[in-house]
Amino acid sequence: MSELHNPSIWLGVDVSKKKFDVFVERPDGRGKSKVFANDAGGFAALLAWGRAQGLDWAQCGVCLEATGPYGTALARALHEAGVVVAIENPARIQAFARTLGVRAKTDRIDARLIARYARQHAPRRWTPPSPQQARLQALVSRLDDLIVMHTMERARAEQVHGEALRSVHTILAALQDEMTRLREAIQEHIDRDPDQRRQARLLQSIPGIGPDTVSRVLAYLGDVERFENAGQIVAYSGINPRVHQSGQRTGARPISKQGSSALRKALYMPALVAKRHNPVLRAFCERLAARGKHPKQVLVAAMRKLLHLIWGVLKSGRPFDPAMGLP
Repeated sequence: MSELHNPSIWLGVDVSKKKFDVFVERPDGRGKSKVFANDAGGFAALLAWGRAQGLDWAQCGVCLEATGPYGTALARALHEAGVVVAIENPARIQAFARTLGVRAKTDRIDARLIARYARQHAPRRWTPPSPQQARLQALVSRLDDLIVMHTMERARAEQVHGEALRSVHTILAALQDEMTRLREAIQEHIDRDPDQRRQARLLQSIPGIGPDTVSRVLAYLGDVERFENAGQIVAYSGINPRVHQSGQRTGARPISKQGSSALRKALYMPALVAKRHNPVLRAFCERLAARGKHPKQVLVAAMRKLLHLIWGVLKSGRPFDPAMGLP
């Protein structure tokens, strides 16, 4: 995956819509905090403030939580200024806080916690998506938004009558038209990019993966060359097991969920379809069911197996071959 970076000084950043709190964590545990506006002026002010504190930005790391769109512009601005940026899963920060017994929660405390986490765990360096990748992510994300809205309106159609029902049908038709337009825009975008077009063909060779899943995998997985093996993709998606063990008792192994929630969501329905129509997944799931695995465990395992197949076709550059995955 991305290059590891362990600078001597870390800055933790807690981002909200209009501002972000910064805490500088020095090796001796001392530090300083400051609040900046979450805009271009605030980004420049942060860089100037750091220099005034005697920071060498080339030797510093900045860690943010992946909590939504509010930190994207800041992360990109810092990256363009040559600063190493890490964007970490909030679940890992929260787990770290529990190990420290931190109960109080303010923006300043969160920024300090993120800085301390980064200093102790050396998070991986973040690289912004290419313009092509960013556009695909935006299109796919917008399509997913409309799909949710369409589902909600369909549910409302069963609860209203008369003029209200006609209004719902009008909105449903508009949503359907826009969803169709977005799917066409996504396909045109993929077709114009040689690499994405090649990867799309490889993904479509896997039974159970349709056009919507192809676009989501391309958007949310990104450059497969970042990963050294299929296990890293599984961990990136958060479908890897989280071990819970105490004394002689080993508990159930839920998934970690410490990864891309968008990619996990994109794999759910394809795994259901692949369980029935993909010969490799079908045989795999039948073996698990015969061993007494719960249906939910089988489905999660199918999602992991599907990621292995995705890794295989993208890394090898060869279409899906069921003979390679069958026992």
